[in-house]
Amino acid sequence: MKHLLLSAIVTVTVASSAVAGSPTETVIYNFQGGSDGSYPYAGLVKGPRGVLYGTTTEGGGGSCAGGCGTVFQLTPSSTAGGAWVETVLYRFTGGSDGAMPWAGLILDDAGNLYGATTFGGESCGCGVVFKLARPATAGSSWTQSVLYSFKGVRAGDGNGPQAAPVFDQHGNLYGTTYAGGIPCSDSAPTGCGTIYRLSPPAAAGGAWTETVLYRFDPSFAGGPAAPLIADSQGNLYGTAVNDGPYGEGTAYKLSQVSAGDWERTVLHAFGGTSTDGGYVSAGLTPTGGALYGATEGYGGEVGDGGTVFQLTPPASPGGGWTETVLYVFPGDNGDTRGPFGSLVVGPTGILYGMTPSGGGGSCKVGGWLGCGTVFQLAPPASPGGSWTHTTLHQFAGATADGSIPYGSLIFAAGSALFGTTYGGGSGTCSQPSPAGCGTVFMLTP
Repeated sequence: MKHLLLSAIVTVTVASSAVAGSPTETVIYNFQGGSDGSYPYAGLVKGPRGVLYGTTTEGGGGSCAGGCGTVFQLTPSSTAGGAWVETVLYRFTGGSDGAMPWAGLILDDAGNLYGATTFGGESCGCGVVFKLARPATAGSSWTQSVLYSFKGVRAGDGNGPQAAPVFDQHGNLYGTTYAGGIPCSDSAPTGCGTIYRLSPPAAAGGAWTETVLYRFDPSFAGGPAAPLIADSQGNLYGTAVNDGPYGEGTAYKLSQVSAGDWERTVLHAFGGTSTDGGYVSAGLTPTGGALYGATEGYGGEVGDGGTVFQLTPPASPGGGWTETVLYVFPGDNGDTRGPFGSLVVGPTGILYGMTPSGGGGSCKVGGWLGCGTVFQLAPPASPGGSWTHTTLHQFAGATADGSIPYGSLIFAAGSALFGTTYGGGSGTCSQPSPAGCGTVFMLTP
């Protein structure tokens, strides 16, 4: 069966037109908690006929205190300006089926959904990779099955996936786990993280086979939280939050050097200085032969604002990759912290992303002020010039708007941008501040 391919480093799909001027933000769904979802952390994926799919980390029900999370569907109205309709496709129980999906979803060509939960599963509760099969008859229930249940550091296996896996052309799934593998230290025994592959069964109904391709080194500390991408040769690229000699994160490449043997190369180790970023939760975004990404913090001159960066491949074999900081977020005094979600590329190389703080509003999370922003970063008109940062939307929080967006944006419905916010909205969940269970929003030119 033909599956969704991993992104190639030399190409990227872009929208038909840019979001420019003063775009309009519309909340298209407010999560309500309880049997509904709450606190969507990841971004969305677009299906046929403009349908959107996503996950919430809590709500739904199950054995977890705030609910074990959901998979949801949002269907656009058949009339212009009409309300979107939300349908909960699956509610996790917190048992062997998994719990609390921090990761988003991917689709195969048959419209089935795949994702990961950070907790739940068999044995250690270290998370699962799951499939949600589309029903044969419209209106019937989707069917959830666990493709693999992680076994944790005692088995040298992964623990706590925070990003969705991705397919290759052979139907294999590749992904990361934030913990597991090798213990980082006595104080962090759950492990430094892994990169894994899941191979489909030879016959329908058989078991998927997991292979740990790489275990992050305790001397570097690891912590991969982002999804992987790949080039046309099958090399994998990703980021790790606390990795590297400075403990500020890395961007890396994983290459197969022989059968069963993979080798990791650090493309850039972030230094956490005023000229570099630190802590990389966002994944890498390919376009034009380069890789783009963002750091959460440790990039500001006076604060902890984070950066947007570019990684350029070596000009000749054996050379090193070159990192260029394109933008430094203000940081201090409650201003913007860097993105947690990956960037998306629009026409003419414009980058779009979100920050979970800054911009205004009364939100305060971990000492950071502001309810978050949607921004664009436009490339210079001539090589060597400065990139131009523009705030497209400032979230207000409370009942009127979302707050604290951690995920990535997607383009859907032409040039409109869609995303999720972890908090805010009209739901009655008590945390985070201000109250709200999270939202799905649309940003139109």
